[in-house]
Amino acid sequence: MDNSDELEYFNNRNQFMKKLRSVNIDPYPHKYHVSTSLSDFKEKYTCLATGEVKDTVTLSIAGRIFECGHELNGLAYEIREEGIPLKFLVTVKYYESEAAFMQDKEIIHCGDIIGISGHPGKTNLGEVCMMAKKITLLSPCLRILPTLHCGLQNVESKFRQRYLDLIINNNMRKTFIIRSKVISYIRKFFDEMGFLEVETPVMDFVAGGASARPFTTYHNDMNMNVYLRVAPELPLKHIYGKLCIQYHPAGEDGPVYDIDFTLPFKRIHIFQYLANKLNATFPPLHLLHTEESRKKLEEICLENGVECLPPCTVGKLLEKLVSKFIEDICISPTFVCFHPEIMSPLAKRHRREKGLTERFDLIIAKKEIGDGNTDINNPAVQRKCFDDQLNQKAAGDEEAQMKDDNYCTALEYGLPPTGGLGIGIDRLVMLLTDKSNIKDVMLFPMRKSFEEYDMGR
Repeated sequence: MDNSDELEYFNNRNQFMKKLRSVNIDPYPHKYHVSTSLSDFKEKYTCLATGEVKDTVTLSIAGRIFECGHELNGLAYEIREEGIPLKFLVTVKYYESEAAFMQDKEIIHCGDIIGISGHPGKTNLGEVCMMAKKITLLSPCLRILPTLHCGLQNVESKFRQRYLDLIINNNMRKTFIIRSKVISYIRKFFDEMGFLEVETPVMDFVAGGASARPFTTYHNDMNMNVYLRVAPELPLKHIYGKLCIQYHPAGEDGPVYDIDFTLPFKRIHIFQYLANKLNATFPPLHLLHTEESRKKLEEICLENGVECLPPCTVGKLLEKLVSKFIEDICISPTFVCFHPEIMSPLAKRHRREKGLTERFDLIIAKKEIGDGNTDINNPAVQRKCFDDQLNQKAAGDEEAQMKDDNYCTALEYGLPPTGGLGIGIDRLVMLLTDKSNIKDVMLFPMRKSFEEYDMGR
């Protein structure tokens, strides 16, 4: 298939997604409940008789469509989850209604990630299957997938589009599963032998441990050249040899924070809290991108003694307000929730509150310890968010994100409803060990060379 056919298919699928949204069908739902995995489903119902359908049992599964075809009384599909295939049949007899059957069979295509609610059964050929009662599109595949038989033929594409290789090539998936198990086994072996796992520096001012031409980069804060490590051997040789919680953020002689980890943790809705705290009227959330909103936020900052150095973008102004009036009061664990879209280029829009995202930051002792969000899986929305970040970067915001076109292309092949969570292990260990300097919890913290240090740079 040539590039013109690929482009035509991509454009047609995008137009179809717009058509779905125009009739209030969301092709990128936030969540779908799965009651069983494909492997458990097949194992449990392999005992069914040929042609039997347990219509008293309703289960929900999910996977990516790889094959589409016709049966005598309807349609037949094959989905896969974690490399496990399962056939499901779509017939008017078992579907929720004939009208829904006619609508949904036009929505799904090969490559789409879908959820299926239905009854377990066995085909007349003795194959375990699902008789679909309802199909839900979870993430459309906007590009043409290579076939399972041919796979990815271009070697370079296999490396550049690894996600696509993993979708198509089950052997490659098994390779990385084996790799993960090898690492897990080695870690378990050394754990049981009493060894301690440590982290060694990724960058250092000396490249050693093995013979190789090192990669050189520049550390902005320390104003020095550093090298990507060649091997961890030398740092490892350097170290041969109550859950609390009171925490001293400035050292033993400084103030004490009494941190209470009792569940449930407190939650703060950013805009509701700021509006009440500052007795201020904030701009409508869906209009935060406008210059009028930026000026209003700048005015709120000035009225409340919040300094923001140029460029005073909407994102930076909001961050300053959150930092001063919310983070500074969070001693015990607190979830700071519902950041606006303009501050959250990777988080999915809130399913009920327009202009907000499903995102939270976990703040302890006035510091961010973790963050999480529902991930954007609509490639068009993600591209727009990246473009907005580029506009902020052009306005002078050096911390705005760059555009990742490869990531957006990966989304065009479909990403199921996904959530992400990141935890700052170093900061968490600082709290649990009552250390005020992050270097105290890192065996090999980044530091200046002796020469740089002696010169006072």
